[in-house]
Amino acid sequence: MAKIFLGGGGSTEQSKRLDSIFVKQVGRKPILYIPVAMETSDFQPCWDWFIETFSALGIRKERIVMWTNLEGKTVKDLMQFSAVYIGGGNTFKLLKLMRKSGFDKALKQYAKKGIIYGGSAGAIILGKSIKTAIVLDENNEKLEDLNGLCLVNYSIFCHYKPELNNRIMDLAKQLDIIAITEESGLIVSEKIQVVGKAFLFTKKCKQPFI
Repeated sequence: MAKIFLGGGGSTEQSKRLDSIFVKQVGRKPILYIPVAMETSDFQPCWDWFIETFSALGIRKERIVMWTNLEGKTVKDLMQFSAVYIGGGNTFKLLKLMRKSGFDKALKQYAKKGIIYGGSAGAIILGKSIKTAIVLDENNEKLEDLNGLCLVNYSIFCHYKPELNNRIMDLAKQLDIIAITEESGLIVSEKIQVVGKAFLFTKKCKQPFI
């Protein structure tokens, strides 16, 4: 099973520990960056941020490719990359774009062999349900089917803060949720490794996820 990295949605400095582990895992092939969750048509700032973040960790600019249109992309296209990084933004927009283009199916196939890093919205869609995004995102896409890609056997909550406990517990009446702080992340393979702090919310209780 390939590895999936889930970032809590923090700044470059906050996510540095998880990013450093990610960089050590990727092979020699290029890294694909997908910033389409952002509410913008100008992705140049996203590109600049990604280059700056990962150049500092030893990834040359020439090894990074950005896609801003997912239409027509197949698993064959994805296999040329050692890893796929899905950036943050609006979770509902991201899932809608993936479904409309069929990219969700290609990504699930890629996940059998490749490495996927989801940051914030990019992490949430990889879980069982994106209902967790309702707390911090607007569902302007009017999505009714909120099932995620189910590459992780939990629903994911990013940007976790203790003051959100009550709202997360309401969601946990229906979902088993792992909440990640902005300084933290998860690495999912046969087991789930916590980098930093994460918390498991179920209908019974909240507890540290270890």
